[in-house]
Formats: sequence, C-alpha cells, structure tokens
Amino acid sequence: MHTRISTVALDADDTLWRNEILFALSQDRFVDLLKSYHDEGWIRARLNETEMKNLEIFGYEVKGFVLSMIETAIELTEGRIRGEELQVLIQSGKEMLRAPIEPLPQVRETLSVLAASYRLVVIPKGDLLDQESKIARSGLGMHFQHIEVLSKRDVISYRRLLDRLGIAPGEFLMVGNSLRSDILPVLDLGGWAVHVPYKGSWAHEDVEPEVLAGYDFPVIAHLGGLPEILADLDQLLILLSADGGGVTAIQDVPPIDEELVDLRLIPVEQVLGDGRVRVRNPVQDRVLESPNRILGVARRSHGNRIDDL
Repeated sequence: MHTRISTVALDADDTLWRNEILFALSQDRFVDLLKSYHDEGWIRARLNETEMKNLEIFGYEVKGFVLSMIETAIELTEGRIRGEELQVLIQSGKEMLRAPIEPLPQVRETLSVLAASYRLVVIPKGDLLDQESKIARSGLGMHFQHIEVLSKRDVISYRRLLDRLGIAPGEFLMVGNSLRSDILPVLDLGGWAVHVPYKGSWAHEDVEPEVLAGYDFPVIAHLGGLPEILADLDQLLILLSADGGGVTAIQDVPPIDEELVDLRLIPVEQVLGDGRVRVRNPVQDRVLESPNRILGVARRSHGNRIDDL
C-alpha cells in the first residue's frame, strides 16, 4: 500500500543557500598564491587529490578544506611557502565561515507553504558548529521540525535517521542538489527524491552516467517547483494504491491529466471517465519498477528537466 508523503527533508548547502561558490573563490585565491610554483591545472588537481584523501579524516567542512589547502601548499612548494602566505589561507577559511547566508530564490516562500502540510526536516552534511551557525543566520530554522547534521549521507545513515524519527521510507522524500548524497541513497532505501541541480557543484558529488542510468526521479529548476511535484505525487500514490491483488478495484480518484494516461506514464488499466480509473498494481504485477520512476518520467515529459542551470 502506497502511503502519502508525511516528511520532506532538504539538504542545506546549495539547496537552501549558496555554498560551493565560497569554496570556488577560496580555490582561486589558493591558485594565485601558488602560481609562481606550478601551473593552474596542476595546482587544482593536487588540491582535489588531497581533499579526497583527507575526507575520511576531516570530513565535509570548511576547516578540513583549509587544512587540505595548507597541506597541498607545503607539498607543492617543498616546504618553501612562507608563514604569511599560509596566513592568507587561514584567513580565507575564516571568511568562508563568516560569510552571509542568503537563501536561494523561492526558498522562503516554498518552505512556508510546505510547513503547513508536511513535517520538514533539514539534513546538512558537514561540521555541526558550522551548519548550526548557517541555519541560524539563514533565518530558515523556524520552518523545520527537526535538524540533523550528518558527517556522511548514505543508505545506512538515512536508515538510522528514519528509524530514529519513526518514519517509513515510503513516507519520506528528500530534496537536494547532490545526486550522490541526496538522491540515490534515498531511492535505494525505498524513499522518494527530487533533484534540484546547482551549477558548479563539487565534482566529488558527480555520479557516473552508467550508474545514473538505473534511476529516474523528478528534476526541478528551483525549490519553487516542489509543491507541484508533491501534489502530483499525492495523486499518483492514490492511483497506485492497491488492495493486494494484481489489479485494484475501481476507485474514485481526483481527475487525472489525460496527457499522463496517453503517454502511459501511469499504469492505468482502463479509463472510465469522471475521474475513475482501473489501476494495475505495480508491486504485484511489476508493470513499472517504481512509482518514483513514473513521477520522474512525468516531470521530464513536461519540460522540467534542466541540463544547464
């Protein structure tokens, strides 16, 4: 039985507010500092290698990034970098931690709308002190019933969180810009996910095309498109509800978009008019792999997929 979404969770950095731009600006400053020693491409590549190596030690945070810059600078200069130059990197990190937090377009309005119907949870990734400070400075904290800062977001982390909050995966929808951290783990867990791409996201969060080919999910240009997605999902979950048999009995449901029926984007067995349909049970008959696949295709068919923001 497909149940209604009760909880909507959101990533924070580059979903609710801009963040990656701060790292990009600091990297530019780092390159300028070391350009007399090596070319730009080599400097950036070595910094990225150091960051990846240190993730398990420092985690996803500004302080770990600064330490990786310092380590890389010492290695690339063979220890010749001066104390005042290292101070530039430290100061860059402080500026990142103190940077103003300005919500992205339509974030405030959308959270206000969603808070009236859903349990809202924010799940930042990174340093606890840093993320709590960002949430406080953003002025968005009032909308969330729960705040959970995770050092890593994978299937195990999400499962533990849902168990602790008493939420079934089928009632949980995650929204974020990272395919690796926000979207795929939640789908693997049996939940729902909506992708909000952000231009210039960290390369570490990219997913190989062959892996991504096994998933479908809604894609929206900004958070303002989320209420419509949730409304569509509520309607589809009604259509996909089953009584345990291969084909459900006739159900009274809200009128559905005939375009969706014509495109076979929902497993409709028979359209009877007046909003009544006979629906095949996708779990028993495996008509489609998942309701999330249906919604993902439907969203993209309406032109909401974005390839370059």
